[in-house]
Amino acid sequence: MATVTLSQQRINLPAGYQVVNTVTAASGISKSVFIYRQADDGFDHVSDIRDLAYPLVNTPGVDYYRLDNATREFDNVAVALEFANHVKKRITDLLAIYTPEAAAFAGSESTVLPV
Repeated sequence: MATVTLSQQRINLPAGYQVVNTVTAASGISKSVFIYRQADDGFDHVSDIRDLAYPLVNTPGVDYYRLDNATREFDNVAVALEFANHVKKRITDLLAIYTPEAAAFAGSESTVLPV
C-alpha cells in the first residue's frame, strides 16, 4: 500500500492567505504528485493516476510536469481552507486507487504482431 506524508502550512499574509503543500515522504509512490503547466510554470492540479507519467522536470514539448510541492495564495480564508482540504482529498483518492501496475499502464506502445 502506497503512503504519502503531506506537510501543509496555512499562513496568514498581510493581504491574504497562503497554503504551502509539501510531500515530505512517500512509500510505494513518487513524492511528486503536484502537476505544473509547462507554459507558465504554474501549479495546475493534484495528480491523478494518469498524471504520474509526466516527467519530474519541465521538458520541452510536454505540457505538464510534476513536483513534490505546491503553494497558492488566496484573498479569501474560506477558499484557502477549501483548497487545503481539496489537496488532502485528492491525494487520498490517488492513494486509494494507486498500484504500480495501474501507473505503468499509461503511455503508448507499437508492436508488430505476427499473422
